[in-house]
Amino acid sequence: MDEADGAEEMHDEELHDDVLETLEEWNVESWASSGEDIWQAFDNGVIDVAQWYYDQTAADIDSYDGLTHTMPEETTGWFNNWCVVDGTDRRDEAEEFINFLLDAEVQSEWAQTHPMMFSNADITYPEELEDDLPTTTEEAETIAFPDWEYLGEHASELSDAFSSIQQSS
Repeated sequence: MDEADGAEEMHDEELHDDVLETLEEWNVESWASSGEDIWQAFDNGVIDVAQWYYDQTAADIDSYDGLTHTMPEETTGWFNNWCVVDGTDRRDEAEEFINFLLDAEVQSEWAQTHPMMFSNADITYPEELEDDLPTTTEEAETIAFPDWEYLGEHASELSDAFSSIQQSS
């Protein structure tokens, strides 16, 4: 693997098998579909390491003895996506709410209690998050965001392959 930058292997059909074979070689003891699954596996001694959302572990880190997290220097990323539901008779209210969520002051305040990456370029992050989250456009450009249109075209075969890997471990 690593023939492409970031997560670009998933955006090249010729490299899909390499990614899936690498995933299959990992010694995965437990597949989780929720945070509850992960905490249960920790509590039951099934796992001692898990991959999970940064914002959740950052929020929980002080509540669990021994919980730490590691952020790779280069990583994939995601944003919460908000949209107006097609056909709503409350479009104006929905757009007003989305504009509220996207406001720099609102996102800055939100970041004080919820450690995640926000979309407004004018947000102010708490100092303790500056080492982990991008605070400039240049830093944000190093994150490999999925090409959902491309992945959507391959969703069925990738989903089937991933389900097969999960069932065989």
